Amino acid sequence: MKNVLLNWRKRGKTGFTLVELLVVIAIIGILIGLLLPAVQAAREAARRMQCTNNLKQLALSVHNFYDVNNHLPPIAQNNSTFSRVSWMIMILPYIEQSAAWDEYAAGGQIYLSSPGNPQSDRTSSTCEPYQAAPWDWSVSIWYTNFSSKICPSDPYGNDAAAQWFPGRTNYRASLGDATIASCYFNPDGSKSRGPFQVDNGNTTRKLSYITDGTSNTFMLAEVPTHATTSGADDQTFNIKTGILTGKNPQWASTCVGYQDPNNLKSFISSAVTRPWLGRRWCDGLYIYSSFNTVLPPNSVHCIYSTSDAERSIVTPGSYHSGGCNVAMCDGSVKFVSETIDCGDSSADNDNYRGKSGKSPYGVWGAMGTAAAGETASIN
Repeated sequence: MKNVLLNWRKRGKTGFTLVELLVVIAIIGILIGLLLPAVQAAREAARRMQCTNNLKQLALSVHNFYDVNNHLPPIAQNNSTFSRVSWMIMILPYIEQSAAWDEYAAGGQIYLSSPGNPQSDRTSSTCEPYQAAPWDWSVSIWYTNFSSKICPSDPYGNDAAAQWFPGRTNYRASLGDATIASCYFNPDGSKSRGPFQVDNGNTTRKLSYITDGTSNTFMLAEVPTHATTSGADDQTFNIKTGILTGKNPQWASTCVGYQDPNNLKSFISSAVTRPWLGRRWCDGLYIYSSFNTVLPPNSVHCIYSTSDAERSIVTPGSYHSGGCNVAMCDGSVKFVSETIDCGDSSADNDNYRGKSGKSPYGVWGAMGTAAAGETASIN
């Protein structure tokens, strides 16, 4: 009995060997390695679901606007009452942002002598009667970021708004496969082939315009934002977040030609680019408020000159893997793969802009057009 007890005590003092400890650590490391991707995938699935819900709510808000006003909100205003403000300003009361709308509509109480320093009077009004130009960085509401305007998968969606980068958003309205020309919208504001157009005084569209079917026509889509930086940086040269300037989007293939053949996610080093994506949700200029169904998701953006008021191609995209979310005109939301058929990028867009006829840009272009006599669809 004494010997048994002595042997038990000896065994009780025996610990792990170094090899055993390393094996246990290795097993734990493998388990963590297996678990982390699953956790990250679950988080991304939740973020993508929230993004889908954001688009759903925005699409429903557009319909609520329609029910009250009997027309779709203009993608931009170009009249004496609302100068250049975007469609998203128009739907503020319908996305539970009545306070923001009231602040905007009140005018004269929202001037900032400097960022973060509101004043009670604005004497140098820019846009009567609302006194709030969408390009004026001193207006406080332009800095407002609503969670319903931001995709949670975008790492820059909630980036602090620096002086020239106010008002972040990931969501835009469809101009279809048309690349609309002209600074301040005239005379091409009505040449959109999507469901939205510019209001030049009395030019709005009804749902009855969408003869291709509301379930077959894009209404809204997401576009990645650019970080609040300027100049030539990695973000600006990334084709997903930078905008190629000085190239005519009349032929989309011209813009695609500035992709780096050794890295298709980047522009070539000689490209001139701008960090304009994802800011100024209040501004109706196309580069800030709209998208086109010309080039595939997560592809190139480009604009005719170095001015933000020119003809452009803005391509939907996201930080979700393999594509992006889009809202249809019936209010449903779908995920579109970046491999969707996009037809002929070398087609002359002037042959279609403001005209009837089927899109040259495949299924992608067909689902951008609202009244082109084609009923393409995706699952």
